[in-house]
Amino acid sequence: TTIDIAAQRAAAEAVELVLAEQGEDRRVGQAAALALDDQGGVRVMVGGRDYDQSQFNRATQARRQPGSSFKYFIYLAAMENGLTPWSVRDDSPITISIPGQPDWTPGNYTEEFHGPVTLTSAYANSFNMVAIRVANEIGGDRVIDAARRLGVTSPLANYHSLALGAQEITLLEMVSAYGAMAADGNRVEAHGVTRIRRASSDEVMWSWRPANRGRVIEERPFRYM
Repeated sequence: TTIDIAAQRAAAEAVELVLAEQGEDRRVGQAAALALDDQGGVRVMVGGRDYDQSQFNRATQARRQPGSSFKYFIYLAAMENGLTPWSVRDDSPITISIPGQPDWTPGNYTEEFHGPVTLTSAYANSFNMVAIRVANEIGGDRVIDAARRLGVTSPLANYHSLALGAQEITLLEMVSAYGAMAADGNRVEAHGVTRIRRASSDEVMWSWRPANRGRVIEERPFRYM
């Protein structure tokens, strides 16, 4: 298998420690952890606090809002559609009119605004206003296409709040998508078994081969990201 036993134990301890320290304050009773290598091998998977308490695997089954980690797809799509890390956009208040609904006026996490900033600075500091403006500029469909190409399969709707990661996907999808960057722009396919051998002769009966390993991030945006 691909599992790293020492890392698996450390991850389980880390999940328990985080829940013990913060779970009660945040009213959270479960958590998950997942790590892949650059070939997609599952090195660590913790699906919950205690398998006896719950057999629901939160690493592969639970859909949660990814929040600002979703901005990865926005800036990748931006680099694929003519923008650069040095492109400047405005981090300032924005109000979006939505037919049949109240106007939407999002804010930054710190409730501060920083004016004209490079996309590098906006991404590094997770400025929401720039992410929304960039997503609107290049189009939400292109953002969704980037997410799909890198392995997100959960339903995604082209809403304005998509830019802030307000839709639900699995931890496995997000880790696999980020894995493409570690894999030199190639798609990462998660797997837990590398080969099956006969116990009597050590003959390899089956070995894992990626089915869709192709390049999903082209050279230019890959260099920028």
